[in-house]
Order: sequence, then structure tokens, then C-alpha cells
Amino acid sequence: MSLAALSDWRKKRPRPARRSTASPGPSPGRSGPDRPGAASPSPGRPGPGRPESPTSDGCPRGRSRTPRVATSATDLATNPPRAREAARLENASYLGRKWLDTLPTRKQLVLSDEEATEALRQRLFVPTRAPGPCTFCGAVASAIGHQDTCRGAHRAWISRHNAITHAFQNALSCRVELQLETEPLVGDGSLRANFSAILGSSRYFYDVQIVAIYKDSARRTASETLTEAAEAKRLKYRSLSAFFHLLVISAGGLMEKDTAKSYKAI
Repeated sequence: MSLAALSDWRKKRPRPARRSTASPGPSPGRSGPDRPGAASPSPGRPGPGRPESPTSDGCPRGRSRTPRVATSATDLATNPPRAREAARLENASYLGRKWLDTLPTRKQLVLSDEEATEALRQRLFVPTRAPGPCTFCGAVASAIGHQDTCRGAHRAWISRHNAITHAFQNALSCRVELQLETEPLVGDGSLRANFSAILGSSRYFYDVQIVAIYKDSARRTASETLTEAAEAKRLKYRSLSAFFHLLVISAGGLMEKDTAKSYKAI
């Protein structure tokens, strides 16, 4: 058959009639959603043979829309600008970024999975906890710094304080000219410092305090919060005068200005 004859045959070939969607009743012998008594889908609603098309906000048509729950740590309701700014200061501080360039060559330098996850969460402002209230204190569990303010983490606070104190003691123990003492009595014996160092005829007392700069009673800035804690510590050990060195550090590694001087001397 020639090409012209094939084209003429295709034009003359009878085509099956198309059934209109508005035609009443189905063809005999057919079953399906068009049979009598079955509800036909309306043009604007999903149904059999008509897939759901998403709207501009990503929610399928025909379904009830529920408000989205914010899970980002940058959410203003959960983490106000003051909390995010404090987190940025901690991340940029000397101690706050030290773990990034420290090789785990010793057991004391190895971070657990939970510690690494929490450090990355703080640095990237990405929560790892599901949104919702804390089962212990009722506060938002995904908020920045919640682990430093929830009373359910009291034991972890003590362990962290002791670990930091031991780190300072280990650093000073390398100096042969110093004699260290743990938790020495101060004055009349009503107070104790975390440790003391004897150099010649002089004895210097050190006390460590870890401050949560995200607490409800925090000052306007992180620096003011640390300064307030340092003033309270000086008042507590005022009898020691110049022989007392405070070590006030935020939970994320931000040091108070006098603490930074003492840290360099250590």
C-alpha cells in the first residue's frame, strides 16, 4: 500500500464515539463508579480516577488543614533573638569552638554521640528533640539552652561542673612548683573553694561556676549575666581578696573577662 493510500485510509477509518461525562447512565454490562446509584465525584473534589492536586501551601484539596508546628530552633516564639545571639557568642568563643580543632587522641578528648549531637544542634540552631513541652518542667524541650535550665538535668550539671574542675586541676598539676589541694577550707571553715594552689609562701584559691545564660533571670546580654555571677562570687569570697581567682564560664564556653585572664595564667 502506498503512503498516499495509507493516509487516505486513516482518514476514512471509523472512530469509536466518545462518551460524554454528562451522558446519563453507563453502558450496558459495565460496572464502576458511573453505574446507577453510585455517587459521581464533583468536578472540584477528589474522587475515584481523579487524583488530589496540592494547593499552593502543599496541602491536598479536600483535606482539613492543620497549623504547622514550628520545629526550627530559629523560631521566634521558641527562641527569641536574645537566645540566638547568646548562642552565637558561645559558638564563636575560644572554648566554644575549641572542640572543632581538637583531635580525640586521648579518652578525655572523645565526645559521645549525645555530646556531639548537642554541640552540632547548638552551632546550627537545629533542634534534635520533637516539638512540645518537656515532660519534667513543662518548658519547650526544643528551645536553645533548655538542657541548662531544666531541673531534670541537675545531675548532669554536677557532673559537668566536676569534669571542668578536674580539667583545671589536671592542667595545674603539670607545674612542679605548685602544690594543689582539693576543696580547701576558706576563712573560719564555713566556705570551701573548689581547689587551691600553693606557690612558695602564697596560696591562691579557685572556684568554678557554670552559668546558664538562657535562664529566665538572665540579664539583657550574656556579658552582663556573666558579670553579675562574677560579682556574686567575689562577694562570697571577699575575705580572700587578691588571693581568690574566679572561673565563671557559660555552659557553652563563653568566659567572663576576669576569668579569661585567670585562664591564660593557668
